[in-house]
Amino acid sequence: MAITITASNLQSEPCSAIYPYVLLSTYRLLVCQVCGFASVADEVATHLKTRHRDMQPEHRQELVERINQIPNILRNQDELRDLRYPMDIIVPIPYLAPPKLDGLKYRACGHIVRRIQKIQKHCADEHQWTNPRGRGRPPPDYHMSAYESPWEEGVACQRFFPSRAGSRWFHVDSQTRLQTDVHKKVHTDSFQSRVAPQELGPVSCSHLSEVVEREKKYWETMNQPRLSSKDMDSGFFATTSI
Repeated sequence: MAITITASNLQSEPCSAIYPYVLLSTYRLLVCQVCGFASVADEVATHLKTRHRDMQPEHRQELVERINQIPNILRNQDELRDLRYPMDIIVPIPYLAPPKLDGLKYRACGHIVRRIQKIQKHCADEHQWTNPRGRGRPPPDYHMSAYESPWEEGVACQRFFPSRAGSRWFHVDSQTRLQTDVHKKVHTDSFQSRVAPQELGPVSCSHLSEVVEREKKYWETMNQPRLSSKDMDSGFFATTSI
């Protein structure tokens, strides 16, 4: 399937006035750049209070008031029924958490989950699929062929919300190296380039700086080669991938 949405035409509006949020106009959503997930407008105050507790209350209140003035965004859980998910494969959205690479996608309808039990249940409930091997554990030498399987494995996927409405996975381009670098850059650059120093108090600045530094160290660690026990015996380095 062709990739029809690219980084150049994905509408996003980063703005220091609503940091740590960025507005994804294409989807009418606000995404927290630090946490990597979206919030409906009415839940921004709760998110800031629970996830960014070191941010000064005055600044949190100002941010909520600014966001309440933004038109045409999804404001509550009920309005997530109007959320437009990407229909085709798109480039990873850089402000969201990096893609997962273990998605299972039903070929006919495009539904994506990450657990074999869930994709089997979806296929059976929604498409009257019957498992060709029947019940019970498969024999040790049994392997379902690509022809038998109605779903595709190893699909790169992202989601806007970690739970509840809006947490459906969607298919993104599997070239995730660029996505990882972009996501890391958003976190490391955002504090200096997107936020004016006078907008945040010392405590808030310290909090955001610590979050950015933790993210930076995390990605540096993840990008380091790692050795498996097998590789230690053979003398070869293990190849890592995100």
